[in-house]
Amino acid sequence: MGVSAWIPVVGGRRIRPSAAAAPAVLGGLILTALFTAVPIGDGLRLTVFGLADSVDHTHDAWRTLATVCVTPTAVWGPAIIALAIAYHRRRTRVREA
Repeated sequence: MGVSAWIPVVGGRRIRPSAAAAPAVLGGLILTALFTAVPIGDGLRLTVFGLADSVDHTHDAWRTLATVCVTPTAVWGPAIIALAIAYHRRRTRVREA
């Protein structure tokens, strides 16, 4: 299965699975580091950028809405890593004769 011909440089040629999976895993690790915050108490969270204060919500509905909207970003990095590993395993599987 080749790559679409319109892609510059690699168009129409096969790409090794590790050449596609390695950048995906690296990107997933970066996203995981960026969107992970470790609670350390007193409303503070430790992030890649340093300490961050938690936001005080005026109503529980706002807290719930914020949680529902922001939580998928924490899953984004690990999901990309899992998909990249699954892709690599599927493409490099040794076929029995």
